Amino acid sequence: MESIDWENLSKADRFEVWLMEMEDVLDRFIEEMPNGLDLDYSPQSLIRLEEWILNQYPTVGNILKEHEKEKLDSLVRYVGQVYRKELAGKWMIQLDHPKKDPFYGLPVVYFPGKNVDEISPHQEVITCVDRRRGDFLYTMFHNVKEENEQESN
Repeated sequence: MESIDWENLSKADRFEVWLMEMEDVLDRFIEEMPNGLDLDYSPQSLIRLEEWILNQYPTVGNILKEHEKEKLDSLVRYVGQVYRKELAGKWMIQLDHPKKDPFYGLPVVYFPGKNVDEISPHQEVITCVDRRRGDFLYTMFHNVKEENEQESN
């Protein structure tokens, strides 16, 4: 496989490559994770994943270290894919208005045809480490699911 010259790609093109690599990156991630996590893209898997995250990363600083960059990316992808698969979300990235968009430059999941806020899996993963609840990712998912269902009624 030919290596990608990231330096010469626009931010939009980088995002497209990021999307194209999604399946391969997540397959490797799931394969590398402990079997007991049963990462099946279900909402319940977010509880198991968060337990693993909290055991690995005692502080936000730990998960943001340079050598954890790939693992953080995989965690973000996985959490986002749960939303995408379970709630018919779609990935996007906002590259306009950096001062107006709190998620500028970060992949987010939005819900077409719904008046529901987009979610930032990156922010959710970081916040779960900070809050250390054990059910933060699942609770956030459940809240968005309820919002989506109310929007449908």
